Amino acid sequence: MTALFPPPSLAAQIAELKREKAMRARVYPFWVQSRKLKQHDADRQQQCLQAAIGTLEAVGPALAALKAVAAAWVNPADGSPFEPGEVPALDDARAAIATLERLQTEGDRG
Repeated sequence: MTALFPPPSLAAQIAELKREKAMRARVYPFWVQSRKLKQHDADRQQQCLQAAIGTLEAVGPALAALKAVAAAWVNPADGSPFEPGEVPALDDARAAIATLERLQTEGDRG
């Protein structure tokens, strides 16, 4: 099965969550008033959306910090960067960097 759209970028995901949160802020008061939704459920759902937005917004700064840490890991013998496979934790950090970079830009192409 072919995807109809390319995977959304991180920025697109954040924008969609913010759009959804704003739409719910407009609709929920009517739903609470008409008893389609309890106020505490509406509040909790909005809180969850805001937490998801905050988590995704933290990815950019976390990526920058992770890149700085990975770049600082050098071989003390000669100051050269470690090669893949020499330091497993650094390999994990490099893989995380690649994943976060992909999330930031995927869907922005094309």
